[in-house]
Amino acid sequence: KKLFTGAPDVVTTQCDTDCCTGTNGCSTDTSSGVMTVSDGSCLGNSACKLLTPDSIILESCTENNACNGLGSVQTPPVDFTIGFRVIGPGACTAANSCRGSGGYIYGNIRFETGACNADSACRSIAIRMLQLAAPQVTANVFIGENACQGNTACENVHAQVLGKTSGSLTIEKDAYKGDSACSKIAENDFAVNDLIVREGICDATGMSCADCLPGRMCGNDFTLTYVIDNAGDDCPGPNTFACEGL
Repeated sequence: KKLFTGAPDVVTTQCDTDCCTGTNGCSTDTSSGVMTVSDGSCLGNSACKLLTPDSIILESCTENNACNGLGSVQTPPVDFTIGFRVIGPGACTAANSCRGSGGYIYGNIRFETGACNADSACRSIAIRMLQLAAPQVTANVFIGENACQGNTACENVHAQVLGKTSGSLTIEKDAYKGDSACSKIAENDFAVNDLIVREGICDATGMSCADCLPGRMCGNDFTLTYVIDNAGDDCPGPNTFACEGL
């Protein structure tokens, strides 16, 4: 596969019809942004619109709005550091599949091969509150290989409602399969611990995790990590025994 790196308008020209197609197919959230796109990526209107500079898109984001605003932090304070954004091959391949995911996440964001391949499958995952001043709160997002399969399968997982900045999210490979299988887990402003969903957990044909963790995860101890490794025990939760000091 060919890779194209540069400002969005340069990349769009280099891509020709191989990537960055459609209206606003490729753009960054600052005027000085640089992005790396492989052929076969960013296919559709606003498919890769308003991405954070230095994002890497590999054979992914292939429908309208698929990765629109993914990891966008708009214009962060000058003393803030921003982590990497890497979207792996075959991820985010449906309309709105990863739209808005990781918005205002200042740490690292990675979607592995084949993740989030249905309409709105990972829309607004871990979207957070805009931070305007130090100290910077940093969180990370990792979505494993072939995780979040199904329409709205992981939509709004660990997302804010009115405002939160803390809490990393890891969804391991093959977790969350089925329409709405695990949408809206920890979608509230009191769930601020790190959250891990283990490999193969939660599917709509068996034990769904939708709407799990409607409040605090581990009481007032925000240093602990909530680990879902058994949908029946750990959801709707919270389950004290799922809180681990990793």
